[in-house]
Amino acid sequence: MAEQYVPVTRNDILTHAWTRALMRRVEEAGVSEAAFLGGLLATPARIRPEHHAAFKKALLLQDWIQGKPVLQIEKRYGVYAGEAQRLAEEASWLTGCLAETAGAQAWIAEWIKHLLVLKDRIQFGLPDTALGWVPVIQDRRITRGAILALVERGYRSLEQIPAADMERLRDILPPGVLESIPRFPAGKPPEEPASPPASHEPLENVVELDEGRPNRMVVNGRPVSLTLIQFQLVRCLAKRARSCVDYETILREVWPDSVGDRKQISRQKKWILAKIQAMTQSPAEGWIETIPGAGLLLHARVKSR
Repeated sequence: MAEQYVPVTRNDILTHAWTRALMRRVEEAGVSEAAFLGGLLATPARIRPEHHAAFKKALLLQDWIQGKPVLQIEKRYGVYAGEAQRLAEEASWLTGCLAETAGAQAWIAEWIKHLLVLKDRIQFGLPDTALGWVPVIQDRRITRGAILALVERGYRSLEQIPAADMERLRDILPPGVLESIPRFPAGKPPEEPASPPASHEPLENVVELDEGRPNRMVVNGRPVSLTLIQFQLVRCLAKRARSCVDYETILREVWPDSVGDRKQISRQKKWILAKIQAMTQSPAEGWIETIPGAGLLLHARVKSR
């Protein structure tokens, strides 16, 4: 992946403009300069030319995930919207890689969750108050600007929309956007469904797989990022959901061109479960069962596209 360029002028370097701006952000966050970046900001003599661009990128990305308007970002940093978005895509990809590494090293699930949330925030440019809209923006049904406008007025997730005042929403959103939001056929909120009878049965786990998006799955409505190998493993189990898939079949389908072993299967299973737990905030051990000496069994209903 090519590194995204951001312009840094000679005057920026001579005046340490972006260094000073980053120092102000660090102070506002209540972090010690001596502790931040190994004390780099506190010792200007150590700052090299490439650091100035890195500081500028960091500031831009922070404004991006805080929901600052694109025009404001363009003006402040001297970049076009497309350049800012490409920088965000690059940083989101790197954050996802860090989350993968964290899973491989068996980091605490809460840390992995924070990394995955940060990955989504960077990718879509959303503050933490707008995370309820991530599944909608992932399907490109609504723009970042429209989501930020909704969040500013208190609509933090799709679930709040059916009960909202239609005229107020039309005042907030550009023409045509309201009709593109799910649950609004012809611009009208759906009727309230009848409440299902109370049941003491445990809720069914649901996994959704899309062959066109082999970098994720959707677990009980929540997107979970996956590597290609992890997607292939889930797909292998999903084709035979609720049945034990023997190790030989898994190795043949997931690692067809290389020599795999049961340790690899076990590691990938562990990382997948850590990601599910991080995103669903509930224990994930029961999703994939290891049948000793035989194989793996996926306990879920599967939806495929």
